[in-house]
Formats: sequence, structure tokens, C-alpha cells
Amino acid sequence: MSYRWIILVISMLGFAASTLARNYISGVAVFIASDLHVDKGGIGLMASAFFYAYALAQLPWGIASDRWGSRKTVATGTFLMALAILGFATSRSTTQLVLWRVAMGVAAASVFVALAACLARWFPPKERGLSQAVYSGLGGGFGDGMAFLFAPILLHFSKTSSWRTASIIMSVAVLLVAVLCAALLRSSPSHLEESHRDERWTFGMVLDPHLWSFTFVYAGSMVAQRLIPTWLPLYVADVFIARQHLSIESAAAMGGFIGLFYVLGRSFGTPVGGKISDVLLRHGISRFTLAVGSLIVTIVFLSILSGGVTQQLFLCVLGFCLGVSINMWTLVTAAVSEHYPVRACASAMGFINMFGQFCAATALLASGYLGVSLNSQPGNAIEEYRGIWLVGIAACALTALLGILVQNVAVRKEVVLINAQANAAKLERPGLSA
Repeated sequence: MSYRWIILVISMLGFAASTLARNYISGVAVFIASDLHVDKGGIGLMASAFFYAYALAQLPWGIASDRWGSRKTVATGTFLMALAILGFATSRSTTQLVLWRVAMGVAAASVFVALAACLARWFPPKERGLSQAVYSGLGGGFGDGMAFLFAPILLHFSKTSSWRTASIIMSVAVLLVAVLCAALLRSSPSHLEESHRDERWTFGMVLDPHLWSFTFVYAGSMVAQRLIPTWLPLYVADVFIARQHLSIESAAAMGGFIGLFYVLGRSFGTPVGGKISDVLLRHGISRFTLAVGSLIVTIVFLSILSGGVTQQLFLCVLGFCLGVSINMWTLVTAAVSEHYPVRACASAMGFINMFGQFCAATALLASGYLGVSLNSQPGNAIEEYRGIWLVGIAACALTALLGILVQNVAVRKEVVLINAQANAAKLERPGLSA
């Protein structure tokens, strides 16, 4: 078996650990809120604090990965992530929770861009869509599943456990992943080390319109990906508390159960989408076009959710469909790896992810407060989520539009350049210079 498949498995575990750290708050938020009396605005602040730090650290970690390799970068960051989760478990106030989430965000930022670039080096273009989708779909889906289900199930069946106990167990699991990354991960095949040594990220690449078209579309997916995993389990829990009068533990478990369908959509739908993109690419349909289409589909699903869906079966279906549509950002990372040099790929992805995560963190921070302020029925917890879903709809629509406009600019520039080069070539031919 080629070692690239071992690299893929290790990358999936690394991304699962990062995703667990990101979305862990979804599984324990209801318990933290009860224990430390944190409202939805505080939950949004706690979640967004992670993502602002995560966004700010993207480009530095990407540059570090291009210079020092994915293995050192990911192993170091994952080790620091385990320490931050352990610190989070000791928090006694909202301020401490936020500070540890910031530390967690800085550490977790080391994983995604470094491993996405690593896979781009190990897998050929014909397998790149599939490998990136499996990496983020199955790896991220496993992390999401742990975030949604582990703490609620542990606390539902073990009355002696707490969200702090669950945090400690998760920190140990992340530490084991750090050890595996240090032992088994390889930054690139040996034959690429010399041939691509001089290809580096330059800040002049920021002027490339392709970079911005990728960035806008990616940002829309990130906003949706932050809103849905964070708020959907809480929405479901509030539905079952309000409509069926379940206990907080049972309602949280139901939120995790519905969240599992989102995980299934992400885990299995995303790799299928990646494979389809590999096939369609050979027929002239770009990954960028498919990524924009996924944003449009996400808008439709969020519009349905904003209508106040409470039926369990319908929520399961919506969770699965959203798990597929909002995670097709893997098509953007595959397109980036095909557009930029191998040794500049992590830095380019770091820039794209930095912008996307800032947008996502801002949307997440605003969503909790907008949910409260736009509630037309004060005291009705379910109605508070309408504003949250509207934030996702607006973000997906705006970023899809901007991505299309900037992509058209990029294409026009390429056409002008090609025509200029063709004219120059004609003038250089004998007998045509006059």
C-alpha cells in the first residue's frame, strides 16, 4: 500500500482533533450555561473567541508549515491544543472560558492548512478532490461526532461525571493524536523536497483575483459551518425542552442525536462530492463552480430551517443535507492546491482560511445577539434562532455573489494576457515585425 494512504489516515485523525476542539463547545454548552449561568450571548462570545484566534493564527502556521514541514507544525500545535483543552476544564468563570478558548484556537489553527497542503503534495491531481474531501469529510465528521455526542452521552448515563471530566478525557485523546502525528506524518514524498524547494509564498499573491474568488466562496461555507454545528444541537435541545418537557440531559442527548445526521452528511456526502468533482473536472466543470452551487443549496436549506422546523424526522433530514452542502468547501482547497505552487500551498490556504474564519467568527458572535434582538416573541427560546439562520442565509448569498464577480474579473484578465501574448508572438515572427 502506498504511504500516501497512511498520510491520509493520520491527517484525518489530526483534523478530527482540531474539529473536536472547535466544536466541542456545542456538546457541553448547555451544561456550562447551567453550571456557570452563561446566556446565549456568552455562548456566542465563547465560541467566536476561538475562531478569532483560529483565524489570526492561520497564515503564521501556514508559513511555518511551508518552511518547516507539516509534521513538526501539526505535532506541535496538536500538543498545545491538548494542554488548552485541559486548561478549559479548570475554568471557573466566563472570562477564563473565553481565554482558554483563545488558546485553543491558536493551537488548533496549526492543523488544517498544514495537512491540506501535505495531502496536496502526496496525492496526484486526479485524486486530489477525493483525498481533500475524505480528509475533511471523514476526519472532520469524526471530530464533529465526538463534539456532539461524547459529552452529552457521558453526562446522560453517568451522574458522577461533569463537562469538566469530559474535557479532561478529550485532552488525553488529542494528546495521543499529537504523538501519532509526530511519529508517522511525513511532510511530502522525498522526490518533491528538492524539486520544489524554491517555490514560496509571496505577499504579492494577495493581488491575484483568483485568490479572492476562492476566499469569498470559502468564507461563505465557513460561516455556515460555524453556525450550524454550534447552534443546531442547542436549537434541537430547546425544541425538546419546550415542546416535550425533557430534562436538560435528555434534551442535550437529542441535540447530539440530530447533530449526528449532520456528521453523517459531512462524513459520507463530502467524499462523494469530492469524487464527483474529480470526474466533472475532466469534463470542463470547475471545482469553483460546484463550490458556488453548494452555497446556493445551503441557502435553500437554511431558509427552510428559519421557518421554525420542529419535527424530528425533518430535522434529521435537514441536518444530513446541511452536512453535505456546507462542507463542500473542500472543493476550494483542492482548487487552491492546483492553482498555487506546492511549497506555497499552505500559505495560500492559510490566507484564505484566515479571512474565512474571521468572517465566520464575526457571524457567530453576532448570531447569538441577533437571535435575541430579532425575536418577535420574547420568552420563546425557539424563535430566537430565526435571526441566527438569517445570518447564515445573508452570508452565503453575499459571498457567492462576490466570488462569482471576482472570478469573472480573473477570467477577463487571463483572456487579456493570453491575447497580448499571442499578439506579441505574431510580431516576433519573421516578416511580421514591420
